[in-house]
Amino acid sequence: MSREIANLSSNCHGVKDSQAVDLNSFNGRFLRSKTAEVVKELVDGAKDVDGPAGDKDKVVSREVAQLHSNCYGSRDSVPVDLSSFEGRFLRSKANEVGSATDEMRLMTDVAVADNGDIQKPALRSSSRLLNRMTQNEESPAKKARLPSTSTSNSTTPNQGSSNSSKKSAIPSKSRYDTIFNINNNVVASEDWVAEFLKYEDNFQAPSKREVIICKNGGDFNKIFNAKGGFDGFEVPYVIENVTGLGFNVDAALNVPQIVKSLGREFTTNAYLNSDRKYASMKMGEFNDLWVNKQLRKQPVNLLQLEVGSNPMLDAGIGVPTIFEHCSIQQCYDIEDAAKELKNCAKPSIKKFCLVTMAQSFTDFHVDFSGTSFWFFMQEGEKLFYIIPPTDENLEEYQDDEENGTNVEWLGDRLKTEIRRIHLRKGQMLFVPSGYLHAVYTPCDSLVFGGSIFSLPHLEMQLKITGIETRLRIKEVMPHLAEIYFAIAKHLLLPKLKSSRNMKQEVSARIRRGTNALIGYLNGIMGRNLKRRAIVKELEEEYEHHKQD
Repeated sequence: MSREIANLSSNCHGVKDSQAVDLNSFNGRFLRSKTAEVVKELVDGAKDVDGPAGDKDKVVSREVAQLHSNCYGSRDSVPVDLSSFEGRFLRSKANEVGSATDEMRLMTDVAVADNGDIQKPALRSSSRLLNRMTQNEESPAKKARLPSTSTSNSTTPNQGSSNSSKKSAIPSKSRYDTIFNINNNVVASEDWVAEFLKYEDNFQAPSKREVIICKNGGDFNKIFNAKGGFDGFEVPYVIENVTGLGFNVDAALNVPQIVKSLGREFTTNAYLNSDRKYASMKMGEFNDLWVNKQLRKQPVNLLQLEVGSNPMLDAGIGVPTIFEHCSIQQCYDIEDAAKELKNCAKPSIKKFCLVTMAQSFTDFHVDFSGTSFWFFMQEGEKLFYIIPPTDENLEEYQDDEENGTNVEWLGDRLKTEIRRIHLRKGQMLFVPSGYLHAVYTPCDSLVFGGSIFSLPHLEMQLKITGIETRLRIKEVMPHLAEIYFAIAKHLLLPKLKSSRNMKQEVSARIRRGTNALIGYLNGIMGRNLKRRAIVKELEEEYEHHKQD
């Protein structure tokens, strides 16, 4: 039966999403139970119909529509067209699994024709459909306990349920057969993390092509440069020993010293992990929680602590040599560009500090404005779960941000894409633009890092900027429009002109990035004549290089 279901799944989903369905898995058990419900309703409905076959089809359609409503919940309640994906999926699954009973065979005879006047819903992605369908209908009491879909106002879920009831609801442990939202726990809450850890080691380690492991900084420089530098920076790197990177850090620098340098009254945004929201907190209060674990009610994290503007911390934390020069910093170093950006504060992204308490979980996200980033583990360790920024994965991410709830986890929908990186003390991680990543912190940890804009990643950076705009995300790069005009005028145009004059070909990534930047600037330049002139000149250079 499993092979037949696998073939059917392939036919329903298309080659791209073809996957086997284990009938003993959670998805398999769900399909079997829902099939029984479908068939019972269809058969009962068909028995009550006297008249032409077309009338029977309408009864079938209504019953499928009702089941669709029950599965999806009132928010997404819509009728199902039997010729649509959902209709074919339910019909085929019922037929396939139910061929052993006479009642189920009746369903095959009934549900075969076009359903005429039933409304066809606007389809989401197939994985979205499956994820919605794998959420059981809650009782009114359970629904009342569910938190708001707004992450800023979400609260820790009720924790009074027994351990035995939770275990009975969790599927058997096998690779990629995990549904973390099964108990309707808020993602990243204490209960959710506890369930997550039961299956965490199922995620695959990356292959050598998916993540490049370097023994030391010298090894990294050799490989990175051989691949074309930032032009070839397409997958993450892990550097096991930072010697040779040109990176210096005070080995004794710890959280109490950082607090002492900033001052106990220094106020920053702290992220309350279980509550999934930010709250203003003084460094002294945070330090008390850091040194005395008994005071903690939940993990509290500092994720927005910029340290480059503090003289002592700035001196104690270096930047890898290869990341010292990036497009934004270069713009501010050019005299004419600096004058044009005089009213735009230089972004504080070059150097930051992340302080995270044990058992923290940061859900899947993309770094702001599509920046690449580097992470150095000063203390502790972290587990990264990375997903490559393919068009399909980014569409899933955007759909999850727009339509998901805080008891759904994007990792359930993209679990076969996830790769697990274990970053330990003294190691460094480089991640290119656009990568989706979630992070679990098993013990108290201190990280130093920085964000980077680069010309070869213009296309991806602008793609992420577009997603941020559509999602109306507030935590984005300030003065981004002004900065991109400065990049176009003072960095990209000179590079394109110089390459053309020297009859050198620019990389395909630069050409694609130029085209993406033209589209972005055209949308924001308005009636500003100087900006229009920059875009026109950029278009001319792009045409020259496109022909070459």
